Amino acid sequence: MDNKLLNMPLKYIKRVSNHILHSHSLFIYLADNQKQERIEQMANDLNKYKKIEKDLNIFKEKHLELEKDLNLKLDNITHQRDDLRKSYDELNEQIQHYEQLQIKYDQLLSNSINNEIQEELNEQKSDSSS
Repeated sequence: MDNKLLNMPLKYIKRVSNHILHSHSLFIYLADNQKQERIEQMANDLNKYKKIEKDLNIFKEKHLELEKDLNLKLDNITHQRDDLRKSYDELNEQIQHYEQLQIKYDQLLSNSINNEIQEELNEQKSDSSS
């Protein structure tokens, strides 16, 4: 009977150890699955970040291209503005010169008319005195 009593706890111990072993295996399996899922999630996240980085680099390149294009257009407009200012200044000088010529012409014309009038008056005076 002693053997039976000894065997009984031994069977119980084997059953408990099998249960523990099974539970431990299940726990390891679940932990491995969780690790695998986490690794897969991290890989997915990494792929998302790589795509975002690629898109960001495309946007940076486009931004640089647009900025370069904008600077070229600004340089063109600035050059055109400078040319227009130069033309304006030249035209303004010509206008001032023509205005001065107009004043001189008006003075000469006025002097000429005054001289003609004076000559006519002098002629009339001389005709009247004769």
